[in-house]
Amino acid sequence: MALKATAVEHIHCDQGEVTGSYLLTPIQQWFFTNNFPENNHWNQSISFELKQTVDAGRLNEALNEVCRQHDLLRTRVLPGKAPRYADILPFAYTERLKTVEIPAHDDYEQRMQQELTAFQQSLNLQSGEVFKGLLIVSDTWSSSRLVLTAHHLVCDAVSFRFIAQDLLNSYQALIDKREIRLPQKTSSFIRWSNAVEAYAGRHEAVSKKNEWTKEIAAHSRNTKKGRSSADNLEGDAEQCLFSLSEEDTAKLMTEVSKNYSIQPIEVMIAALETMLHERDGADHSIYLESHGRDMLADQVDLSRTVGWFTNLYPLYFSADDISNTGATLKKVKDRLAAVQKRKFEFMLSDCPREAMDIV
Repeated sequence: MALKATAVEHIHCDQGEVTGSYLLTPIQQWFFTNNFPENNHWNQSISFELKQTVDAGRLNEALNEVCRQHDLLRTRVLPGKAPRYADILPFAYTERLKTVEIPAHDDYEQRMQQELTAFQQSLNLQSGEVFKGLLIVSDTWSSSRLVLTAHHLVCDAVSFRFIAQDLLNSYQALIDKREIRLPQKTSSFIRWSNAVEAYAGRHEAVSKKNEWTKEIAAHSRNTKKGRSSADNLEGDAEQCLFSLSEEDTAKLMTEVSKNYSIQPIEVMIAALETMLHERDGADHSIYLESHGRDMLADQVDLSRTVGWFTNLYPLYFSADDISNTGATLKKVKDRLAAVQKRKFEFMLSDCPREAMDIV
């Protein structure tokens, strides 16, 4: 182990308030290229059931402390068809919590859905209102409900873990009349944006981006075409839900990995592609997603940074790739390993989002 160990350079992270403009990162720019009908309503949310009585004033103070700590929650994006920059505003104390009391004689479920819908629609990128809290109190229930919502442009699922932890710690400190002490900041999102921009111009990144350009051109002519973007609406989506038994789950997690040296995600991709092949026998591409926080790890520490770091990248399959189960699994494993070596560079490339249809 000592022979394999290498020195890791400490990454200094600014602990002060971070403000200013930054270039939108690839995933943020991807968001705006979709031309959604309502850019303000594309949120990530979590909900808590609160068994104890909550001091709404202290909770609002705690939400402000979270925004003070996590600078990207103060983001503003000025209007435009395809904005390239965003601003992180200076911290200012404001009402970030809305409290709603639902009387016992009201239809609780209906009223709650109305309040939640209005709350989710209240975010505003232009004014910098990208993170809020909603406290729902009712005599009908012994507990209250706290909902936190943030625009996806500034928050991913991983971020909410830090947000929830810091909110709880801040609130408890305020209740106990103690000094609020939160964990040290990691690299700012502005630093991440600068690192991505610098890397995009390096020879290694340019070479991998060129590989994507060639691959897209080679495969897009043969890829099965999906529905037009005009018809690709969330309201038209269908769900197919199923679950594995405990026995089948054990086989997926252990026996398959042992016999084929393959990961569960590779098994599921192979199953999906086999089904698509049986459906129409055509070539396909699917988009894969990763959290993205492992990229440029020698330059930035994103272990506790609030933001949106998702990677999206396509995985192409020819109809000739699908044969017997063992061969298909091996093909998926090899192809996924190859594409993951340049997954980050796809979002950095000039390949249009529609170049390979999403399944």
